[in-house]
Amino acid sequence: MDIPSSPARQRPFSHYLLFSMILLIILVAMGITTIDYLQAKDNYERDAAFLQTQTERDLVQSIEIIDAGFRLFDDSQNEKLIEGFSIFQAEYERAGQNPARMDLTGVKESIGGTIDLYIINESGVIEYTTFTPDLGLDFKTIPYFYQYLTKVRQSQGYFSDRVVSEFSTGQLRKYAYMPTPDHKYVLEIGLTGPLYREQHSFDAYKKNIDQMAYLNPFVEDVMVFDVTKRPVNRTAPLPDPTTDAILDQIISGRKGMEILDPVNGTKTVFLFIDLKDEQYGSDVSRIVKITYDTTLIQKQLNILLFSHFIAAVLAIIVGIAVAILVSRFLARPVYQIVSDVDRIAQGDLAHSISPTVGREFAILEQSVNTMVATLNEAIDREKKSEERYRRLIENIPDVIWTAAQDGSTIFISRNVESLYGYTPEEIYEQGVTLFYGRIHPDDVAAVRKAFGSLFSEKTFDIEYRIQHRDGQWIWIHDRSTAIYQKDGEWYADGVFSDITERKHADERLHQMYTELEQRVVQRTAELQRTEDAFRQANKKLNLLSSITRHDILNQLTILNGYIRLASDRATDPEAEKYLATARKAADVISRHMEFTRLYQNVGIQSPAWQNVQQIVGKVWQDLAIEGITCTAETGNLELYADPLLEKVFFTLLENTLRHGEGATEVRVSCFRTDGGLTLVYEDNGPGINPHEKERIFEWGYGKHTGFGLFLSREILGITGLLIRENGVAGRGARFEISVPPNACRFIPSTAGIS
Repeated sequence: MDIPSSPARQRPFSHYLLFSMILLIILVAMGITTIDYLQAKDNYERDAAFLQTQTERDLVQSIEIIDAGFRLFDDSQNEKLIEGFSIFQAEYERAGQNPARMDLTGVKESIGGTIDLYIINESGVIEYTTFTPDLGLDFKTIPYFYQYLTKVRQSQGYFSDRVVSEFSTGQLRKYAYMPTPDHKYVLEIGLTGPLYREQHSFDAYKKNIDQMAYLNPFVEDVMVFDVTKRPVNRTAPLPDPTTDAILDQIISGRKGMEILDPVNGTKTVFLFIDLKDEQYGSDVSRIVKITYDTTLIQKQLNILLFSHFIAAVLAIIVGIAVAILVSRFLARPVYQIVSDVDRIAQGDLAHSISPTVGREFAILEQSVNTMVATLNEAIDREKKSEERYRRLIENIPDVIWTAAQDGSTIFISRNVESLYGYTPEEIYEQGVTLFYGRIHPDDVAAVRKAFGSLFSEKTFDIEYRIQHRDGQWIWIHDRSTAIYQKDGEWYADGVFSDITERKHADERLHQMYTELEQRVVQRTAELQRTEDAFRQANKKLNLLSSITRHDILNQLTILNGYIRLASDRATDPEAEKYLATARKAADVISRHMEFTRLYQNVGIQSPAWQNVQQIVGKVWQDLAIEGITCTAETGNLELYADPLLEKVFFTLLENTLRHGEGATEVRVSCFRTDGGLTLVYEDNGPGINPHEKERIFEWGYGKHTGFGLFLSREILGITGLLIRENGVAGRGARFEISVPPNACRFIPSTAGIS
């Protein structure tokens, strides 16, 4: 059992109240701070994401607008190029459509301006040009542009292109194309000059980029590349290998991507701005690389977290100060009540709880005062009950005792003196010596063993003899009622009674029972002798009956012979009438003799257990009935009946054969009832009329001998079985045999056992 710690070692209630309030304040402050921080963080991240989306959308729109302006400028240069192509085409015709004989330098001078001429063969290779760096350039390496050139070569007319960078030098040029009349070559003119650098300079982008970077503080750097991976800002360096590989991936997939760099605190977004126009050969799409500083938002979140933490700490400090004041105020009535309760616990039950402030404390004050009053009443009742209990113990015939584990008596009721002859004081003084010293020598070992196992097996119930103070031996029934532990020691409560009179009565009853058994044995022997005599007499009577019946039947045979002789010689009708009456009387005597022959065997032999299914099968086989099927659905049912039970089923089957006209089926079944079991015999013949259901069991009723069913009822009745007809006329006969529970059983199957 757990022992509660001393109150002096426990904390005051105000401390627990204060700790609870501080814990609640901390939880609330931290919860509010955490929720506010998470909301602010979510707002920061959402705003940053929105600002990023807005920046990227504005950049895309800005570049698309700038490209629209570039397109207008590029298209304004077409007129000069068209004039140049007329000179270019004329030279091709003059050279007999042989580019090798063409004077490209002269054509260039004739056209004038800063232009270069190019002749591209069917393989997409620049075969002739005034711009040596591009000589031998194979456009098959740029599939979409090679397809465009093939389309131009196979078409007619002028095809304008955009201002784009050269592959070799990166210089800006305005290109245009025209197929030769024989469609073997594509003539190309590339126009360049300071005007293009001015119109297509990076300044067109820079202003918008600077403005968007200003509006989005997270933007660290912005670069714009064309599809040749050259920066639009010609002064910017070419991309490093990593960026170059990323640009290849973006250009081939024609979609952007996003790359996070947690180590450097950046996020790089590549935007692919698709500016390709199918009417132009060159692709002027742009790739915008935007580098975001992710550390900036984290710095802001850290500042926010620090400010929330400071606010939470201040709130907790203020809350703790308030909690200390509130806990002291709330605990003051508790201290007062505890002081009053402690005084009452010291034994001053006349002291009452002092009034305090607060409804709950007032209820507690009233409850404690009520409890003290109830306790005083209970103490008074306990004193009265103790007095009644003492008087009860002193007046009940049984002796109540309490013993320690070592066998010493702690308490014993005073009426032990009237039962045992010794006072409680003598028993307390002499202890186990007096107890075991007066137990009968034959019972001492059993009593010691029983008491020794009392505290381990928790039971003690024994009858033994003990010597009264006056020397007489008395019988004691001693038993324990409870086993318990108190102050670390084990004790047992019990009670013992004087059962001397009961023991003497048991001895007398045992003697009478012995005498009764002897009388039963004698009476059984007499009944056996009587039964043997009865059986011997019955055997002689049956022998006499058989001899008499044999003599009577012999005389009947002679009588019937003379009646037939007299009938043959009789001529008088009146005499013939008398002879017919005599013949009927002889037949009646013959039936009576047959009945006595059968009836004398009823009850001769003892009943036995008989298998119904086997009996039905045997009778059915003996009768050998054709045209009728017989089914026995009784399983391993056995009936306790007279050995003539076979005669009962023989009679039932014979009646079906004789009287069941049109019957084709016989069924024997059974079912359990509350009173035992019902065995059913039924056929599908014409059945039995209601007024004959009982008469068919009368002696002499029927169309044949008239005593078959009468004998059947007698045979069944020997062991308490009852037969009746319960069928419906027109639906077949139904005989129900009611079997009591002690006359039926189902034995286990013995299939396969020889």
